[in-house]
Amino acid sequence: MPEGLVTISSKELDRLDVVRRVVERRLTQAQAAGILGLSPRQVRRLCVAVEADGASGLVSKKPVEKHGIRLSGETLRRWMVESGIWATKDQRVRQPHQPRQRRDCLGELIQIDGSPHDWFEGRAPECTLLVYVDDATGRLMELRFARSESAFDYFAATEAYVRRYGKPVAFYSDKYSIFRVPQEGTTGRYRSGQ
Repeated sequence: MPEGLVTISSKELDRLDVVRRVVERRLTQAQAAGILGLSPRQVRRLCVAVEADGASGLVSKKPVEKHGIRLSGETLRRWMVESGIWATKDQRVRQPHQPRQRRDCLGELIQIDGSPHDWFEGRAPECTLLVYVDDATGRLMELRFARSESAFDYFAATEAYVRRYGKPVAFYSDKYSIFRVPQEGTTGRYRSGQ
C-alpha cells in the first residue's frame, strides 16, 4: 500500500465524519457521543487522535503492525473480555478494605474531623462541630463549634488540645481539601522567580 494511504472500514469512515464535525465545532462532544454510541470521554480521545494523525488516528495500529489485522478497539476489547483477559466494570472485584488496628496508647493518634449540621435545631445558624477523638480509647478529647470547617478553626482547636493534653504522636484527618493543597498556587503564596 502506498505511504500516506489508510484503509478504513465504512463504520470508521462514518465515525471519522462525526469526529471531524466535533473538531470543527459543528457538533458537541455530547452530541457526537449520542450519535456514535460512545461516552463523551471516548469522543474526546477520538478527537485528539484525529487532530494528531488524521484519519489514521481512528485505525487500531498495534494489531496492524504486529499481525497485519485491522479491527476496531471495541472488537479487540470484546474478544479480550470473552477470553478472560479483560474484565468489565461489572466483573471487577472490589478489594475489601482492611481495617486499621487501633493504637495502643492514649494520645498516640488523634483523629480530627468536622461535622456540619444544624446543631442548634434552628435556634442559631448552622455550624460545624470540630471533633478530636483519641484513636486508642475512642475518647472525645476536644470539641469546638465553628462557622465552617476551616484551617484557622482547626488551628485554634489544635492549640486548645495541645495546651490541655500536650502534643500527640500524630493527627489523622480525612482527605478533606483544607488539609491538602489540590494544586500548585492555591495557597496564595508566590514562588520566587514568578
